[in-house]
Amino acid sequence: QPQYEVEFYAGNKEYDYEINAKTGKITSVDFDIENFTVPSGDTGDYISETKAKEIALDHAGVSSSAATFVQVKLDWDDGRPEYEVEFYTNGKEYDYEIDAITGDVRSYDYDAEYYAPSTSTGTTTKPDGTKVQTETKPDGTTIKTETKKDGTVTKTETKKDGSSVTETKAADGSTGTVKTDKNGNTEAETKVSAKAVEDAKKSGEAVKAPVEVKASRDSSTAPTVKVELPKNSGDTKVEIPVSNVKPGTVAVIVHPDGTEEIVKNSLPTADGIQLTVNGGATVKIVDNSKDFIDTRNHWAKDAIDFVSARGLVSGMSGTTYAPDASTTRAQLWTILARQNDADLTGGATLYEKAQLWSKDKGISDGTQPDAAINRAQMVTMLWRAMGEPAVASGASFADVPADSYYAGAVAW
Repeated sequence: QPQYEVEFYAGNKEYDYEINAKTGKITSVDFDIENFTVPSGDTGDYISETKAKEIALDHAGVSSSAATFVQVKLDWDDGRPEYEVEFYTNGKEYDYEIDAITGDVRSYDYDAEYYAPSTSTGTTTKPDGTKVQTETKPDGTTIKTETKKDGTVTKTETKKDGSSVTETKAADGSTGTVKTDKNGNTEAETKVSAKAVEDAKKSGEAVKAPVEVKASRDSSTAPTVKVELPKNSGDTKVEIPVSNVKPGTVAVIVHPDGTEEIVKNSLPTADGIQLTVNGGATVKIVDNSKDFIDTRNHWAKDAIDFVSARGLVSGMSGTTYAPDASTTRAQLWTILARQNDADLTGGATLYEKAQLWSKDKGISDGTQPDAAINRAQMVTMLWRAMGEPAVASGASFADVPADSYYAGAVAW
């Protein structure tokens, strides 16, 4: 049981009390030390508190990072100065008496196993009804437990060094764990329940994984998320919550051999990144925005960040995009070929493989590669790349003849 050790002196007697910290009951009292001499307070020849702590830890074989000190107090016993050192680690409480002059260990005790340090707790309720319980331990560790109205429970334990573990169990049975070390590196994993997949597919929406990560600019330090779906789920849209999502945020698939590949059809949402998963996948969440200097205040910045982050469109250089320059037919062939994962390696020119691909797919006749593309040609190629979907009615623009090659595309 935790207890207070109270020591004082009066006249020529020293009194020692042990008081139960929970009940207040006096469990021990001692005032047998008569002829007690009040210390002069001159500590010039004494070892320091820091040294006393080091001696105790070294004797116990405990590292300073693993110990939490309750007290280090200079006292007198039988006319001799000593340090009373108390700390705990791994469920054990250690008590040492160390000679303040020689540094010798006069006595020690670590029989109090299962020592439970006191904690402080507090509970609040958010406007949406979520109950938040916060517990703070003496070593600085905080544990926050959030319980939503639908029954979803999220528990986050954060240590003094900044490392944390967050565990979530959603109301639909899905689970998620996010671990962040003291250097900020994050690994997460989630198991999506069959009910969550079923409900999402019925509604036509993505199933939301019960984890949240923060995208990184550097792939080597980006958070890794392992997604596991129930067997026979088939292609399933999954949304991974991202705290700092933006148009240039992408999911990067990590293949079993360790190679990485940007998921071009990963889409940023209001709360995260969405991608299609079949069975399971391990992905990194990366902020792949290019930050071209000539698009920072441009009206098309978000769209440019989106396509350039996914490798669909390249800049004119590593720092410029030329957002107001015209686009050639060859450039659009290349964009569409990249979007469809065509192999564009090789070729006599930068665009030859894309040119051949566009002709083979019936998207373009492949002529005039360096000519600027007009709006009719552009919309027609986009329409053909989508499989020429049917439209309910024709275009209603005065400058679009009903029998023009681009009428169906414009109407689409």
